[in-house]
Amino acid sequence: MKLLKYSFAALVAMQGYAAYAQDKKADTATIDLLLTDKQVLDDVTISANKVAEPRRNVAQQVVVLSQKAIAASQSQTTADLMSAANIFVQKSQMGGGSPVLRGFEANRVLMVVDGVRMNNIIYRAGHLQNIVTLDNASLERVEVLYGPSSNVYGSDALGGVISFTLSALYFHLRVN
Repeated sequence: MKLLKYSFAALVAMQGYAAYAQDKKADTATIDLLLTDKQVLDDVTISANKVAEPRRNVAQQVVVLSQKAIAASQSQTTADLMSAANIFVQKSQMGGGSPVLRGFEANRVLMVVDGVRMNNIIYRAGHLQNIVTLDNASLERVEVLYGPSSNVYGSDALGGVISFTLSALYFHLRVN
């Protein structure tokens, strides 16, 4: 095969690999390609199962708010933070807030703070305002698990689970 005496440019881009371009003169018929991995970010682990898993392996709908997203929302209360994350919050009682997931009120939505249950099904029916008791500055991440999670969390989580992880740095005290 005879190639014309022109310059060719090849650009190869594949998902997961860095883009690579190479110029070749027409007198050579082969192009060497070097595919290098892009910078891979750490996997996000989700508390939807008993064992922490990457987000892509979790079957149910999950919303994760990182510490950076929490700070960027500039919410005054945790109820405002949930509203900013497109979670319906019933507000009443002097700015309190009660999350509603998939039509279930707060007594059917389990709220977990560092693995400790904040409410359960024996609470009164209707809206609970205990989500306001958390300070946004203390939150490291928030995971909202939509849908029934009773296989992991029991019957308290019929509407879903809101899992709050507190920052470890928030509770360190210094005594001089």
